[in-house]
Amino acid sequence: MFSRGNPGKRSTCIGLAYSTPSTSARLRTRTDRLQAIVVDPPGTLPEIGDSVLARRRVPQLPLLVRVDAVVCHAGHNTVCETLWHGLPLVVAPIRDDQPAVAGQVTRAGAGVRVRFNRAGAAHINAALDAVLHDPDYRAAAQRVGRSFREAGGATAAATHLEQLTARTTGETRPR
Repeated sequence: MFSRGNPGKRSTCIGLAYSTPSTSARLRTRTDRLQAIVVDPPGTLPEIGDSVLARRRVPQLPLLVRVDAVVCHAGHNTVCETLWHGLPLVVAPIRDDQPAVAGQVTRAGAGVRVRFNRAGAAHINAALDAVLHDPDYRAAAQRVGRSFREAGGATAAATHLEQLTARTTGETRPR
């Protein structure tokens, strides 16, 4: 857990499965006003003073209640968990479903999209500043999170899928 929290700085969880040396350089420009937890599975990034922790793994759900925003590749799981908690995102999609998910985040107004490996420190800083300081992003993220909770979560989804299966195959739900 992020035990070095500083109430005077905004906190960001940065989930990057493909960490690069430039990630560390980009973060270094923010240490005066931001604290970050960087998820770095390969363990290649150094910590930067008391402001940036680099960890191979983090307990994402408990961490989400302690941060102000999330930077990620727009993986479906991280995006949904982040929005469930009403947090805005900076998304940097790479492949697979990530571009589509990133598009959904930006269309909902819940985050900013940057181009992975092409966004420099200034662009990433601007995106972080936007989601941290423009209340519209947080309001949109909270709206999406509220809609997730009102939809009933995994239990409701499973029930709907079972009902759909029963209608299309004629089978009934096992008791």
